[in-house]
Amino acid sequence: MPLFILKKAFIVKTLSVLADKKTQGYTKSLIKKLK
Repeated sequence: MPLFILKKAFIVKTLSVLADKKTQGYTKSLIKKLK
């Protein structure tokens, strides 16, 4: 059971990190367009 929870937490963390990177890239391109 603990292993399953750890795995789930790892997946959630990875997804949030990927989402952050995607958002950062989108924000950067948006700023470039505005400038």
